[in-house]
Amino acid sequence: MRIGMVVVDLLEAKRVGSERRYGELIRRIWEDGHEIHLFARRWDPKAAHGLVCHRVPVVGPSSLTPLVFALGALAVTRRWRHRLDVIHSHAKSLGEDIVSPGGSAHRAYVEVLGREGRWLRRLALPWHPFHRLQIAVERIQFARARRIVLNSEWAQRMLLHAYPRAAPRTNVVYNGVDSEYFSPAVCAGLRGPARARLGLAGEEMAFLFVGAGIRRKGLLELLGAFARLRSGRVRLVVLGWQDKKEAERMRGAVACLGLGDRVRVEGFAADPRPYYAAADAFVLPTKFDPFSNATAEALACGLPVITTAANGVSELMTDGLEGMVLADPYNLRGLAEALARLQDADRKRMGEAGRALAERLTWKRHVDGMLAVYDAVRRGRS
Repeated sequence: MRIGMVVVDLLEAKRVGSERRYGELIRRIWEDGHEIHLFARRWDPKAAHGLVCHRVPVVGPSSLTPLVFALGALAVTRRWRHRLDVIHSHAKSLGEDIVSPGGSAHRAYVEVLGREGRWLRRLALPWHPFHRLQIAVERIQFARARRIVLNSEWAQRMLLHAYPRAAPRTNVVYNGVDSEYFSPAVCAGLRGPARARLGLAGEEMAFLFVGAGIRRKGLLELLGAFARLRSGRVRLVVLGWQDKKEAERMRGAVACLGLGDRVRVEGFAADPRPYYAAADAFVLPTKFDPFSNATAEALACGLPVITTAANGVSELMTDGLEGMVLADPYNLRGLAEALARLQDADRKRMGEAGRALAERLTWKRHVDGMLAVYDAVRRGRS
């Protein structure tokens, strides 16, 4: 097939989260022999190797970038629409046949985060210009798309809560994880040097948090729960990029809770495997996560996982088997109890069960699922 792919950026250095998902999808579909036309604001030669690239012009103030990109993508893809079998967007854009909203519906996201904080902030959040613009674009995008592909049933429920009329046009295709790149065998060779660099003693248990966006990912709640642990031989490693304001807020919380010597904060890492290797368990008390790729990577590395029902990966887990799934991401006491229980749990058995789950989430399964959607849309267009 001749397939159009719409993304904001395709950069090798940004291969995390949603960027890792669509980057892997594009590469693997191209390797299967399909012709890929990339529509993006920017790309680098390594990431776009073998693709036919078309630039989407984005000019003007950053506050208008979502609207400018959406209109630019519409203008550029329109010229190619009848020469391509399908056009698949992974961004807030217009003019595509298929859309994969990695973050589900922005409208639902705003509603979830609007439940916390001071009443004035909760009242003002839906009216913030950035959120209003994102919601305006996605409303048109979801109304026009032939298919909307979500990466979990939880993400599907969130989208249909906001846009119920889209129900007949939605599909669920779970993300894939590379179980050879992320594996217990690889981690075993990295563990010693990684723990030494992080200053982790042999008898210390290390919990790992991976994610950007401390509010949505529940990092502040995790710090509060971690402060309740009585054991002094437990450490928390935080991996992920935070903007200046969030970094200051996180450092303030660490200092206020007296966790300075128990929390190790790292920045962005292009290769997170040494951190999975150094850890004894993974914890992500997220409040809104359609499918956390970091959770899938941790499972593939054989780590027991603590997460919440607001993480799409959790619907594939069995509470108590691969780890623990918490119903309420705001329950600090429940999170602290889960952290304490995991210290005495059979983590080896949990890790093996998590690894078995991750091995079913193959990239081939993801690619085959997407190609089936492409074929159905192509036949519908004909």
